[in-house]
Amino acid sequence: MCRGESKFCTELGIDPEKWSRKCPLPPPAYFEESLNFFVESYQLALRDQRDEAIAALQKTRSDELREWYVEHGSYSGHKHRVNLLKKPLPEKYTGQRETKKNFNSVEQREIYERDNYTCRYCEIKVIDERVLKKMEKTIGSQHFKAAGDTNALRHGVVFSFKATVDHVNPVSDGGETTQDNGVTSCWNCNLGKYNALLYQMEIDDPRDRPIINKNLWDGLTSTL
Repeated sequence: MCRGESKFCTELGIDPEKWSRKCPLPPPAYFEESLNFFVESYQLALRDQRDEAIAALQKTRSDELREWYVEHGSYSGHKHRVNLLKKPLPEKYTGQRETKKNFNSVEQREIYERDNYTCRYCEIKVIDERVLKKMEKTIGSQHFKAAGDTNALRHGVVFSFKATVDHVNPVSDGGETTQDNGVTSCWNCNLGKYNALLYQMEIDDPRDRPIINKNLWDGLTSTL
C-alpha cells in the first residue's frame, strides 16, 4: 500500500512532470459526486425524510473516501513527493516559533468565509465541522459518525470534505498563526502537505491564485 514502506504512491505516480502544482494529490473525479450525495442526504435529513436520507448517504462511497485519505491523500506530499524529488533540505529553523499553533473557531470561520469554504489547494468544496456534527445528531451516529478515536469510526465524508485551516508556511519553519498564513484546506491536502515546505513538493503558493468563487458556497452553514 502507499503508506508504510512503499517508495511511491500509485495515485501520484513517479513522473513529477505529470504532478499537479496546485496540491499534493488531486482528488478522484468521484469526490464531487460523493459530496453532492452528502448534500442531498443532509437536506433530506433536515426535512425528517430519514429513509431517503440514509439511502442517499449510502451513495457517498464512504469506504472509498476513507481508504483514499488513509492510503494516498495523507501521505502524498510530505512523504512521496518529497522523497521522490529529493530537493535540498531547508536550513533548520532556529528562530522563535509561534506559540499559538492552532486557529481558534472565530479565526477559522473568517478564513473559511474569505475562501468561500473551498480548499485553496485542490479547490474542492469543504463542509463546516458544525454541519457534520449536526448531520450525526440528526440522522444518528450509527449512520454518520463525525468524529471517533479511530479512522474506521468516522464516515468517509469527514476525511474528504471537513474544512480545516492550513499553515502555508509551517509553524515548524517559523510560520505564524495569522490570516495571511492560513488558508482553507481539505484534510487530504492538509495532511498530505503536513509540515513540508512548498518548494520541497513543487507546489505553487495557493495565495498567489485567485480565490475560487464556487457560486459562494458556504459549507452548508446557512442551515445552522
